Amino acid sequence: MVRDAQGYAAAIALYQRALRISGNDLGLLGGYAGVLGEAGRTKEMLAVTRHMLDLAPRNPRALYLQAVLAARAGQIDLARSLLDRIPHRPDAPASEMLLQGLLELEAGNTNLAADELAVLADHQPANQRVQLLLARALYAAGDYNQLFTRFASLAQRTDASPYLLTLLGRAYEDQGNRVAAAPLLDRATTVAPPAIQPIFEPDSPGTLGPRFAADPASAGQAALYVRSLLNVQNQTAAAQAANRFLQLRPGSGEALALLGDVELVSGRAGDALAHYQRAAQVRFPDLLLLRMCEAYDRLGQVRAAETVVGEYLAAFPHSHLAARLAARQAELRGDWRTSLLLLANLRSRGDNRDVRLLTDLSQAQQRSGDTPAALASALRAWNLQPSNPIAAEALGRALNAAGKNTAGAGQLFEQARRMSLENPSLQAMLAPRH
Repeated sequence: MVRDAQGYAAAIALYQRALRISGNDLGLLGGYAGVLGEAGRTKEMLAVTRHMLDLAPRNPRALYLQAVLAARAGQIDLARSLLDRIPHRPDAPASEMLLQGLLELEAGNTNLAADELAVLADHQPANQRVQLLLARALYAAGDYNQLFTRFASLAQRTDASPYLLTLLGRAYEDQGNRVAAAPLLDRATTVAPPAIQPIFEPDSPGTLGPRFAADPASAGQAALYVRSLLNVQNQTAAAQAANRFLQLRPGSGEALALLGDVELVSGRAGDALAHYQRAAQVRFPDLLLLRMCEAYDRLGQVRAAETVVGEYLAAFPHSHLAARLAARQAELRGDWRTSLLLLANLRSRGDNRDVRLLTDLSQAQQRSGDTPAALASALRAWNLQPSNPIAAEALGRALNAAGKNTAGAGQLFEQARRMSLENPSLQAMLAPRH
């Protein structure tokens, strides 16, 4: 609970106290190794996992954590070998299934990856990362029928991921269906960040209502039912169901956050924030941080949002989402140096194909006086998506700042202007930032 609510460093001291009492407890050792790894203390983590394997040579937790270390170091074959040593269990944890799917995908075993990720995706329909990885695996495996069946409805939402839109568009192109591909690819390059919306739930309230009524204390049933009600804009029934779940599970972080979600969608940001803050005392995932920042924004409490993001990033330094939020906040207050450091770090941690991150990084590099780096980042973003107006605008600014190819910069500005006129939500994003 300390780890989930206060971060890895806070949990380390508690594990150490427990291990002084029971130093060979495998459950304690596994938890301790996990928080050491998340805190970046990988050598200590490795030593603990080796001790665990001395005590139990096929301990699943120790082998999994060593596989994580190997995967992060790019040693895919070693990571797969370590996972293969774990005894088969029908109740394997989701993190293990996710790693297995990722490793099979990296190894080029796309069908195996899709099979592994499909099971996980069915169990975690709200986990966007898992859903997008499954979409990637299905596309790579050429299983377009399942790709369309699973994700066509999700792609119709206004908050659909540009990555998902691109995958579906490319799949239609591969089948020679340009009519279906074109609107998806156009949306992928022109989409602006949408407002927070309820998580997509394919089943209807009529289907999920009886299941919730039969087991209203189940977190899974409550979340599915409430989402389905929010999807059809029945906020009154959603509030009733969320309150019922909280009554049955008072103090539950899931119940508090779910009621907060209903209140946020209903325009009651202050009530939502109060429930989010209580939920964060139990468990504080970064998606909860995002919703808290949305509530702070609606209440006009900019400084409070900056404070909570800074505290979160200190407690959970590996959170990409928290780093992106902190970088955006730094940019808005004109602190380009902080924004640059955060964005450059994210790029080095695997976000080198994120066009929005690259364009933001280019802006921060330019504002910090590193014109060559700004041009390189903008050029990479444009090469990844040459029809993206944000990438075109960034490259035009970088060319102007470098004093190079001013005619080409003008063409890029005109491209961005035309596309922003077709999509008004982009106009504010392309306006000069000071």
